[in-house]
Amino acid sequence: TDFAKPVGVLFIVFGAGAPPHKLAAYTTQVIASARRARLTNPQLPVGLVYDSLTRRQLTPAALLGSVFTDLRTVQFSQTSSLGSPWLKRLQALALSPYDLTLELDASATVCSPLLHPLLLKEHAADAADLAVNFEASALLPSGSQKFGPPPGAVEDLLPHNFALLMRKGPRLDALLQMLRHDVLRVGDDQWALRATLRRLARSGYLVCRHWRHASQWTVGPPLASTAHKRRSEDGAWGGLAAALWRRPECIVVRVRRLTENILGLKAADKLASFKAGITRKITIWPIYSRPVDGQVLALHSYDPPGGNATSMCALLNARSPSRRLLLQPARRSRYLMPATQAECNSTFHNSRPPKLAYATRICSWLPARPSRTSTSGGADELVIAGWERRNGTYLDSDAGTHLGRFDSNGVEATRLTESLDDFWQWLVHQTPTTSSGRRAGTPHSHAAARR
Repeated sequence: TDFAKPVGVLFIVFGAGAPPHKLAAYTTQVIASARRARLTNPQLPVGLVYDSLTRRQLTPAALLGSVFTDLRTVQFSQTSSLGSPWLKRLQALALSPYDLTLELDASATVCSPLLHPLLLKEHAADAADLAVNFEASALLPSGSQKFGPPPGAVEDLLPHNFALLMRKGPRLDALLQMLRHDVLRVGDDQWALRATLRRLARSGYLVCRHWRHASQWTVGPPLASTAHKRRSEDGAWGGLAAALWRRPECIVVRVRRLTENILGLKAADKLASFKAGITRKITIWPIYSRPVDGQVLALHSYDPPGGNATSMCALLNARSPSRRLLLQPARRSRYLMPATQAECNSTFHNSRPPKLAYATRICSWLPARPSRTSTSGGADELVIAGWERRNGTYLDSDAGTHLGRFDSNGVEATRLTESLDDFWQWLVHQTPTTSSGRRAGTPHSHAAARR
């Protein structure tokens, strides 16, 4: 299917099952986030999917044009209404008017005008059906109460679902069908998506239409089964798997990682305390992000003491394109954006174990000296298929529209997605894992060939 708008940002708000005061907070957040997205990216389509209960709170029609470019109303099925809120979200996602959708939580803040051109570049590349970032993993070899033991594969990490990049098509349909099954089974959205990715990883992300029910998808044979014994060094499948791969009813679901340029904060650990029959969740500082290169495009929810979205985004991108990370050393302390190990370590000079051990690990991810990650000889330039750059703005030669002007600082270093293999290699070298070798991975060369 051809879509009039190839890319867009989508917000979802539904009142079904939400207390009135929370619905009011959600709608306030989503309006502020959508305004920010339009302010920083004037030509970027921004859509909203909402239900009938939200209409009374939001009056969406009055916001069409000024805040949202596209509105869709969802009528939840009986299963979605009675089940996990994630079932409602999955049903709402199917109504996205964009071929490539970046779905954001209501609390996300768009920080850079590079978001629109990078979405267009990602759309032209056609490399992913789903991209998602991942939660923290254990910072110490002993493991973590919240995040468990060190991971043995990318799919052991919990996905961080505040941002999802999805491309419409049969591959996404197959993944979402499996995800819906796992949501019904386990309830929690992060645990459900992790279960889905683990199932897909066992087959090299190969899925096939059910032999009897064409609308249903099943996972292909496991990589470790006899069907894959003749797998060659270049990743080609042998035996039954090769025969399945050649069949038109079998496809490879392409999953990539949203980079830290769509930035989500992480905690060193989270503990559960039981007292007087009440469970309390205790966050262990520091709060941090993984390293980011280039411009931060969007940020998940945060609580800046005395700050606001503009000042927070300015902090995030002031030192672009240098490699850096976002850091909050202690509760209620100000956010920092160190770019060197020494700068990072200096904020913890009075810390005691285990915070010092956490800090040492996090700070080791930074270079010893400030470094510009851009490798271009001159000004950074973003190449987008179908667009040309003139005097700092991107023009669509066919439609005559433009994306607007923006600071090119960090353009070349800014990426929206990366392969799961690349992310796993970084984890192996920078964090405790139970594997030092290359992950089994997805056969990306085959995935590209089957587009």
